[in-house]
Amino acid sequence: MIPMATKNEVKGKVIRIISPQGLIVDIGTRNGIATGNKLIIYEEGQSIIGLDGKNLGKVEFVKATVCVTHAQENFSIAENIEIRDSLDLSGSIARSLTYIEQLPVSEKQIEPLTGYDRTIKKGDLVRLI
Repeated sequence: MIPMATKNEVKGKVIRIISPQGLIVDIGTRNGIATGNKLIIYEEGQSIIGLDGKNLGKVEFVKATVCVTHAQENFSIAENIEIRDSLDLSGSIARSLTYIEQLPVSEKQIEPLTGYDRTIKKGDLVRLI
């Protein structure tokens, strides 16, 4: 039996791009990955320093969220698909929309994050979410 790892412990890399919708990552069932798991593909950005001067870690620029469609021992195939419940109790199709509203922030204090490429490449980092 494979011990369950915490989500932050399951990390890997993109090792092959097989189509505009699919890729192969170097983590599989031996790492606790299963069909249906969601992964983020990301790039590490700049370090974030807290108000007390402490390094809080690096920003993760998320390039995509993908779903594992096939998991093998040492690798998995993940695709850009979304699995969602589509029927309500009456059998009708249920749809949900999420609107992201602006936060009430001071425009003068906005410090945009910069320096990342949204293009997915071999070697990009992958993490279970």
